[in-house]
Amino acid sequence: MRRSFHLFIWAAVAVGGAPPQPHIQVLTRDVCIIGGGAAGSYAAVRLQEMNQSVVIVEKKNHLGGHADTYTDLNTGAAADFGVSALLDIPETDRFLTTLGVPFERGYIFSSNVTRFDFRTGKAVPPLGNSTEEGLTNWATFLTQHPYLRVGIDLPDPVPEELLLPFGEFLDKYKIGAAAEFVSLNNQGMGDWLRYPALYHLKYFSLETLMGYAQQKFIFIANRNTSSVYTAAAAKIGSANILYNGRVVQTTRAGNGEDTPHTLVVQTPQGPVVVVAKNIVLAMPPTESNTETLALEPGEQQLVRQWKYSYYYAGIVRVTGLPEDMVIYNRGLNTPFSLPPHPCLYVINPVGVPGLRQVVYGSDTRLSEGDVKAAISRDIVGLRRAGYTNVRAPQFLGYTDHSPYSLSVDPEAIRDGYYRQWNSIQGHRNTWWVGSAMECANSAANWRFVDKILARIGKT
Repeated sequence: MRRSFHLFIWAAVAVGGAPPQPHIQVLTRDVCIIGGGAAGSYAAVRLQEMNQSVVIVEKKNHLGGHADTYTDLNTGAAADFGVSALLDIPETDRFLTTLGVPFERGYIFSSNVTRFDFRTGKAVPPLGNSTEEGLTNWATFLTQHPYLRVGIDLPDPVPEELLLPFGEFLDKYKIGAAAEFVSLNNQGMGDWLRYPALYHLKYFSLETLMGYAQQKFIFIANRNTSSVYTAAAAKIGSANILYNGRVVQTTRAGNGEDTPHTLVVQTPQGPVVVVAKNIVLAMPPTESNTETLALEPGEQQLVRQWKYSYYYAGIVRVTGLPEDMVIYNRGLNTPFSLPPHPCLYVINPVGVPGLRQVVYGSDTRLSEGDVKAAISRDIVGLRRAGYTNVRAPQFLGYTDHSPYSLSVDPEAIRDGYYRQWNSIQGHRNTWWVGSAMECANSAANWRFVDKILARIGKT
């Protein structure tokens, strides 16, 4: 057995693109986590609290996923241009307290809001004065479907109202006046109106709605959400994180057997072999991300059905705009005032003079150059809206959050797509977490991870 194990390692490393080496690092852990974003980082910290040894394989040179922060060279102030606000739920409080990261409760979003159609520079009025009624109807609907709170564990049969295209859902349940509010929160979902209502309801949850209503979210004290993951990395330990890592070959454990998983991970320092009892997959489960993980045909069939949008964020230096003003891109004479895709969603102040967060969405992949050019064009185009002194932006930071908002067709949901995912949790000691299994919200993902880790603990 020992001889065959070593032969596998040498062969696998050679397949991974590097020649066999006499001193290959082998890490033996209880759990290997692939993906060091919000879900993966949280899972590692929580598993260590459960006395489980872990290793994270992370493709970037840092943890944090969609947490992106720029530090202003002039003032030293931090400015988030990725995740900036967290749900005020127990999982958030406990995680930040465990990490020793100072945080505050409050509401720092600017109330100085204006709306323009970025295609023309013309002002777009709010949808109407019935937003409160629409949000009340939204909350009522969510309370009637409590199973939407954690994960996507749907009843059988799936309620047809969850499968309605979002535009039809808004009309049927008289929520249209709140569509703008919901869409501004659910940025990055591509063509909002075609998405099944399920995904909007998951993203704009009851806790999210209450956060806005009570003006109470959790913010990192120094406005540096990336510091959460710096602290998480320190707690997890550098010996337990393979940065810039890529799994090149996998031999998975048998179902219900003691045989562990064996993964070959290519890193800048050379190949590393990870031997683990369990795998937690915390990255977007797309075909490209799972092609070296030895998935079974049934798992591959689920993965192939995903659709997703493309979501980009940046931080820019801009002159000629009021410092505290939020500028939303809205459509003039479009359904629910939604801007046509691809589009720049918002130009948002970040608390540092002259700096703005910009967020861009598309239904197809765009190059960094194309996204930046479109954002620059829209910002300069605000001269037509009366901001005659606005200048072309200087990009200080940029990130690609794609693939984003993974979804499937209503027919697949109706036929039990998510029941199939839930049924394979733990199959061959493999577990699936992350936004595809919950929604694109850090705190909601942490809550879902706890649900899955409770099952790992029992095994």
